[in-house]
Amino acid sequence: MRSSEFPHPARAGGASTMPSEEDKRRFRKALMYLIIQFLKEEKFEETVHMLEQESALYFDMNHFVEMVGAGNWDELERYLLGFTRLEDNEQSMKIFFLIRRQKYLEALERKELSNATEIVMNDLKVFAANDEDQFKGLTNLLTLENIREDEEFKDCGDTKSMRALLLPELKKMIELNPMFLGKLQFPNITKSRLKALISLSNPNMDPCSVAGALKWAPPLRISEAALPRTESSTSRDKQSINDLPKYEVAALFQGYTVTSIDFHPSQPTLLLVGTGCGDISVWEVSNNKMLAHLKFKLWKHYAISTVIQFTLAKYPSVSVNRVRWSDDGKYCCVAYSKNLMHVFMFHDRKELLLHLEEVDSHIGGVNDIGFWKPNKEFFIVTCGDDKTIKVWDANTGELRRSYEGHEGPVYSICPRSTENANFIISTSIDGKIMFWLYSKPGSEWVFKAPGQYCTCLSYSADGRRLFSSGYTEDGDTYIAELSEKECFIKREYSGLGKGLKNFLPHHVQFDTARSKLLAVGDEFMIKFWDVENANILTTVDANYLLPMCPRLCFNKLGSLLAVSTNNKDAEVVLILRLRLGDLFAPVKRLRSHEPDLFMRLSYKLFIFWTTFANEKINPKFLQPSAISSLEAINRVIIDHGSSVALVN
Repeated sequence: MRSSEFPHPARAGGASTMPSEEDKRRFRKALMYLIIQFLKEEKFEETVHMLEQESALYFDMNHFVEMVGAGNWDELERYLLGFTRLEDNEQSMKIFFLIRRQKYLEALERKELSNATEIVMNDLKVFAANDEDQFKGLTNLLTLENIREDEEFKDCGDTKSMRALLLPELKKMIELNPMFLGKLQFPNITKSRLKALISLSNPNMDPCSVAGALKWAPPLRISEAALPRTESSTSRDKQSINDLPKYEVAALFQGYTVTSIDFHPSQPTLLLVGTGCGDISVWEVSNNKMLAHLKFKLWKHYAISTVIQFTLAKYPSVSVNRVRWSDDGKYCCVAYSKNLMHVFMFHDRKELLLHLEEVDSHIGGVNDIGFWKPNKEFFIVTCGDDKTIKVWDANTGELRRSYEGHEGPVYSICPRSTENANFIISTSIDGKIMFWLYSKPGSEWVFKAPGQYCTCLSYSADGRRLFSSGYTEDGDTYIAELSEKECFIKREYSGLGKGLKNFLPHHVQFDTARSKLLAVGDEFMIKFWDVENANILTTVDANYLLPMCPRLCFNKLGSLLAVSTNNKDAEVVLILRLRLGDLFAPVKRLRSHEPDLFMRLSYKLFIFWTTFANEKINPKFLQPSAISSLEAINRVIIDHGSSVALVN
């Protein structure tokens, strides 16, 4: 593995190769390790741990052990949040639970009942949804004089003994947790390396001079072999590699865990986002502006059953399972984790108006949702934990059809309308893929899914290809292209995660661009395939910011890819831009066939197109108003019929 070297800015006249984005990323990473090492040597312990947390590059297990031994639970949790969140995976949830439980037990030991009550309500209540009996048991400890009167804690020793017993379990959970992969061992770097590098650049300079270091620091030469790294496959198809995401063009700070995203069908930079707290937002990606935002609420309480009202009153947390635009982009529908769906109208590019109030759709979660127009009727199709698929009138909320036959929760649906038939394809963790005709109550065909459990079905943007994803009993992820009529496997793609039993069920997200590229969120990465080739092309780790199974979505042009990330302050939707060379053709046709219309559209479109097409610009087009407008607006959309181009 070669060493990274960057051309020094002071080298003039000589030819130099500009570093790639990957080189820059590794340079920043190497520099951060050097800074951490320098601060440790200078005994800036507090600053070191703050930098470890903020960079999330290195988890200091010794510092962790010290905090557990001292019972610094709040500080310990803040340090952990730099590397993982409670909802990331099973191990992370167990780590936070054990820490908060110990904090609670120690407060009871000290007879601090008000503090213990606060811990129950603020810290432990979040775990009640997973194990209500355990939460009740912990709550009952408040009524006891001594926690050892409870059967579960009768053998507990003193505080020091409890911490000693807790520590090995926490260390084991951290070592098994993929969020800490490659972060538990500090790279082997020569002592005082940063000082030595600064001194080499100017022997007469004081190495501790910050100003001098900034002025004279030479290019770093850190061996990549010393740094933790995620391996990625080499390119097998140069033409397809050129179509992979190249540039980060936006980072949308949503503020909570992103659970679902969908690009607008006709406005390629309009993005709909759903979150783990029930919020939905509409973003204009071109200027990072949130156009509309709504928090979850019950608009009409009388429209839902008393059972749902009671459930929401007792467990008010609701997350978004799925968001979808209608084909015309006028409406969007939202499926929630608890029984309900909403339908909104996107009005005047600035607000979401309620179109259909609460629809009590399913018993349990509503796992997928979509619009459907069979025979020119306007329907919404849903599926849920109650093993059913339902069809609703999109204007009145009236139930039109209900399909039963799956033996497990239904996770994905594909409503389809062709010249010959109107049908729905559904898939469930029972391992079955079923076809339902709109005109008949029962399933028409039943097929076995490629894996033991199937969690997602989706057509390519042009509707010609059908893909399925899921996992096997051993936790191996799979994704395959299926034949629509017979549902046999046309192609199964290699390079996906293996043996992920600890993450079951893990719902792998995928999408396709222009029926050419397949992108899959798997193992904290985005993995890419040419749809015609089962072998993986390459991977993107987005600087290790991605969750286990990141949400992702291409826009309809295939020019932008939205990806959900992990961020300790706020969840982010990262927007990557694809190579736009194949978008020039409609622009060229428009200029050739309708030159007057082309000139009226925008100077910005012309400047963008000629820049990418390497053609000369007529000086008369470069009017001051056009140039200033181009500088003021980074990206705009010019849309005329089928001629659409992204201007940057």
